[in-house]
Amino acid sequence: MIRVDDGDREALVDFMLAHAPILMFPLTNLTRYGMGSSHPRAISAWVAKDGDKITDVLTISAEGIVFPCCPNGDWASVASVIKGRQIKGFIGEGQQVAAVRHATGLTRKANLDATEPSFVLNIADMQMPDVDGFALHPLSAASRALLIGWRAHYQMDTLEAPKDVAHDRAIREIDAYLAADSHRVLFKDGVPVSMTGFNAQLPEIVQIGGVYTPPEFRSRGFARVALAMHLMEASIDGVTTAVLSAANDAAARAYVAIGFERTGSFAIAIYEDAQVAHG
Repeated sequence: MIRVDDGDREALVDFMLAHAPILMFPLTNLTRYGMGSSHPRAISAWVAKDGDKITDVLTISAEGIVFPCCPNGDWASVASVIKGRQIKGFIGEGQQVAAVRHATGLTRKANLDATEPSFVLNIADMQMPDVDGFALHPLSAASRALLIGWRAHYQMDTLEAPKDVAHDRAIREIDAYLAADSHRVLFKDGVPVSMTGFNAQLPEIVQIGGVYTPPEFRSRGFARVALAMHLMEASIDGVTTAVLSAANDAAARAYVAIGFERTGSFAIAIYEDAQVAHG
């Protein structure tokens, strides 16, 4: 694989946009932080080509997150790029993440290690639920302590994080959501009942993340209402497509109910401490 410099950036972006549903994180990082800078989320990129046409892309963030998009599956070449690097994790299409982990020897279970069904929605085709009595607001409209509690419970219930770790992560994440204005809280008759947001965003596509409804409000359709209202808000600014992965069957049913369609699987593996890839 050949390392990309700024002169090849346009062709790189074109390829990544064509595979946006599985490359939302590195695309967003590239847009916000560029290539080769010292920012933890800045990326470096390598490509394989057939003539002048890019066929495969491997991106790695400065903090060591690997994002494979290699349809040809030349994992030996991918492993040669990664070998000797400090790797913090892997994010991407499920089978490709499994293949690159096997090729690099980094198959030990990570602290966060999940493969989930992935979905896509053309927002114009969304089935809008009944929103009577609901209001969607920025996170700042709700108590920060309440939101931290919700996010900590998500960390414990879904990601199996220990209580103290979950609380610390929740503080960092909620504060980041507030700073970025990326998430929303749903109110029902003046009471906060659910949360949703965008983990990554480009002008025409968003990646959903941070969806949470506390146990006392579940099975009432609140998550789908929150998500649908947030997507309608985004569509006003030109967003046409949404992608996400479902943490459980209940979440998947909620997404399908408003029109999301299954596309495959999405994997994320994040280690507590960086691992050395031996290849």
